[in-house]
Amino acid sequence: MGKSKSICLICFNSLSVSFHVFTRKDDFVVCDYRYDSYYSGIQKGFFVAPNEIEKLISGLVDGYVAKSGKNIHELTVVLPQALFRVKAMLKTKNLEKKVTEKDIEEIKKIPTVVPEGFVHKQEIVGGFRCGQEGAFFDGILGTEGDTLQMYSVSVFLNEKAQELFDNIAKNIHVAFRFSEPLVSVGAQMKREGYEGGVLVYVNELSTDICYLEGGIPSSVLSFPIGTEHFVMQLGKTLNLDYPVAKELMLHVNLGLSLKKGVYTVFCDKKYDFPVQEINPALLEFCDSYAKEVQSYVRGIIGDMTVPLYIAGTYLQKVHGFCEIIGTKIDLPCYSLFPYGCPQAEPEEYLITAIGEEI
Repeated sequence: MGKSKSICLICFNSLSVSFHVFTRKDDFVVCDYRYDSYYSGIQKGFFVAPNEIEKLISGLVDGYVAKSGKNIHELTVVLPQALFRVKAMLKTKNLEKKVTEKDIEEIKKIPTVVPEGFVHKQEIVGGFRCGQEGAFFDGILGTEGDTLQMYSVSVFLNEKAQELFDNIAKNIHVAFRFSEPLVSVGAQMKREGYEGGVLVYVNELSTDICYLEGGIPSSVLSFPIGTEHFVMQLGKTLNLDYPVAKELMLHVNLGLSLKKGVYTVFCDKKYDFPVQEINPALLEFCDSYAKEVQSYVRGIIGDMTVPLYIAGTYLQKVHGFCEIIGTKIDLPCYSLFPYGCPQAEPEEYLITAIGEEI
């Protein structure tokens, strides 16, 4: 077990923000503090109201400091996928005879082409090979060949977002490090020994899809349907207020085909909703959603058969949802949850992946 310490995270979802402090206690990582808020969200790849972000972060930090009496020096920020670009890279260098440590050092230093409007944040090395055919692997030292190739995936952050957080760091005297959802989930999958496959990450207002191998995301695609659209569909169908529709969503079992039966929900009062009225409305929307997922997934993997993993906000916890998606796409489908974290939110995937740091 590593040295005990706390990690502070702030997670920007599509519309909501959550602030957490995680601490290791014995063999478990626990959340000591949490505070939720809202902001104006993301549109066209950037914050709708960037001027509100500093005030929001400062308020969350000050609230924790006032309550705990502890100062925060570093804050891990989980940002929406829309602020990032993830790009696969293949770098090549000539060899004299066989691969040496110097060759590996030099190929890692080959400059990465950075997309316009972004800054390079991270390069994840997937493996090496000699020549231009065959699998990539780590134990390449001493292998003979004419060329060395390195496969990697680079993560880029929106340049305006980097500048915004640089200014906030100076003003509130807190250092930031960044994470994005797909890399967080990929790190968890690698740590827990999951095989490669397609990850469908469901946000509040969008869905991100990528291919994961060895915990490394590539071929990232997105479309603008998320959990909030399912909640709004329920609200529209039943003329419900948003809080009631969202609570109902957590009770739904799409695997039920009952002609009788009710979902009982307690919100501002007790509600009873007939299963035969709720499920057909959601199943129709699920079918449309599955068609979108199918189109994007098949665009990435073609006719390959690989596992499909669904992660993100609470939608994958709806009973029967995973089975519907898997059946529609004709792939084995699994819900992916952060170990010991019931809400399945981006920061929880991250803390599961980096728990050894605490």
